[in-house]
Parts: sequence; C-alpha cells; structure tokens
Amino acid sequence: MFFLLLICTLTCFGCSSGLQDVEIIGGRNTTITKHPYQVSLTILGDFACSGVILNDKWVLTTASCISGVRYIPSNLSIRAASSDYSSGGTVFEVDTIYMHEQFTYLSQDYDIAVIKIKKQFDFGKKIKPIKFGSKPFYRLSK
Repeated sequence: MFFLLLICTLTCFGCSSGLQDVEIIGGRNTTITKHPYQVSLTILGDFACSGVILNDKWVLTTASCISGVRYIPSNLSIRAASSDYSSGGTVFEVDTIYMHEQFTYLSQDYDIAVIKIKKQFDFGKKIKPIKFGSKPFYRLSK
C-alpha cells in the first residue's frame, strides 16, 4: 500500500511541476521592440496572462484571465516594455477592470475585458498601442 501511495504521489508531483513549463506549441521567441503593444498581467505577483495596449490608459485582455473574486484592481498589475513577464520594463497599477457582463466560464462566450491603468503609458520604442486593420469587420455567421 505504501509503495502504491508513493508511486501515485510521485506521478502527481511530476504532472503538476510540468505545468509551470507549458509553452505555446509552435511559438517563437521574440522581443518587445517587435511587439511593443504586448503587456503581461500579474495577479498577486504571479503571471496570469497577456494583453495588448489600446491607448495611453487602456489594455485589452480576456475576461477568463481576470475574472473571480480575488482579481480586484489592487491585486492586478501590468508590465509593459519588457520581453520578460517577471522583470524589466515598467509596472503599472490598475485603476479599474471592466469585463463583458455576459461572460461565463461555462460557454467562454464574450471572453473580453478592458483594464484602465492609473498612470498613462509613455509611448516609445518599447511601448506602443496596437494597430488595428483598416478594413471593416463583417459578421461571418451566427
């Protein structure tokens, strides 16, 4: 019985430790100067997800990243101007979080949120708003 418990524990430990090293399949390393609109979001100091700079005060991200009781603005911070989510660049405090009112984890529909930061982004080589296409959007299907 002890041996079986030991095997299960080691197997589970191995599975959980591998989750920390999950990467995007087929992804490539890049730099913030190639994607200066990209930011990282941390919740209570831990990496949560990424977002994009919309303008000098707003970031676009997913509602699934920041929803939940513990994700109040003071627990969330945004790092810009860095290729590393845990160091470098500039960290911005969050003023307000707005999630789509119809978002639920059950369907993943309306998985969108915007975040207002307390101080403005200072645009430069490593911090820029994302550029959107000039062509109009069309509804494909419903």
